[in-house]
Amino acid sequence: MIKKQRRKFTNEFKFKVVLIAISDKYSIKEIAEMFDLDIKQITNWKKSFLDKQKHRVYEPSSSLNTNNSMHQENSIS
Repeated sequence: MIKKQRRKFTNEFKFKVVLIAISDKYSIKEIAEMFDLDIKQITNWKKSFLDKQKHRVYEPSSSLNTNNSMHQENSIS
């Protein structure tokens, strides 16, 4: 019995697929057919991407806090 070799995708490829998926120009089914992917795989990549972006937007970075406090000090003087 021959095992089907598992495909590996680059982050760039996943990002390209996710951008198309979040653009809403095509359905997930259409994208899956375009790239010969499973619908569930695209859905997982999209969810993962959106979760990571949500954390980047809603969690303040230490560099932003530092810059903001410096700006406040300068505007008080």
